[in-house]
Amino acid sequence: MSKRSLWITGLLFVVVMIGCFMYGTSPTTMHPAAAHPLASEAESMCVPVSVAVYNNRIHVECLTGAAFRYFAAPVDDPNTSEYIAALSVAMSSIPIMEVWIGYYDDTTSGPPFGCEEKDCRKISYVVVGLKEGAPLN
Repeated sequence: MSKRSLWITGLLFVVVMIGCFMYGTSPTTMHPAAAHPLASEAESMCVPVSVAVYNNRIHVECLTGAAFRYFAAPVDDPNTSEYIAALSVAMSSIPIMEVWIGYYDDTTSGPPFGCEEKDCRKISYVVVGLKEGAPLN
């Protein structure tokens, strides 16, 4: 990755984070990496393959190895814009950034908006962070 693209990625990340704070981000979107998920939640690392926006949901497709292939949120979720911003930053920053997705560990919360119970879970939070050992310059 060139210095210019790394600089642009870093700048995009900072802009997204500032936007999250300006718009009153809830604790579900800024879940600290060291904190443990709630009892009804689980967490999975995701290497994003694609991020998509549909008329009823946003979703991220993860490489195999994640708990589920897809994680999604309905477009009417108040945190959807923060999820899509964080996931977009992650997509533009591979392999420097890593993504941890908190999700509701049940099969009933996703189907109403198109998240199928066999391979998808509803997003409860997204954490994007610098991979350990990633170069800073």
